[in-house]
Amino acid sequence: MEESYAQALWHMVEKGMAPKEAVQRMHSLLVSRGREGLLPRISRAFKRLAEKKRAAHSIILSVAHESDLGRAHRETKDILSKMSAQASDVTEMVDSSLTGGWRLEGREMLVDASFKHYLLDLFKKITNTLPRRDGRGVDPAGVGV
Repeated sequence: MEESYAQALWHMVEKGMAPKEAVQRMHSLLVSRGREGLLPRISRAFKRLAEKKRAAHSIILSVAHESDLGRAHRETKDILSKMSAQASDVTEMVDSSLTGGWRLEGREMLVDASFKHYLLDLFKKITNTLPRRDGRGVDPAGVGV
């Protein structure tokens, strides 16, 4: 229920109402319905909703090492322009799970130019082409599947 109130509050502000006025109207509505006790839960739900909306519009550039940032900025320049984003919209972070390269994710898009991605692809190709010990999985060309 508090999520519905939080979404209604979000829509009121999104439609152009001043945030202070929207909160005052929501407060008076809740008081008139005897639901003033929901205010703390609505506040937490609104915070979660705002974080979800922010995350949907944020762009994260992950690099393996600080030294990879310059190269990543050069290589992502065209991608960012296609996304209608500025370099200032991008949050940079060092990801220790990457062995090299970079990953750009955000706005429902993922561009993976990390070494990890290429190494995993190579691993999948190798393991899918090895013949099995039981003799099954070899295609007519003699390559294992």
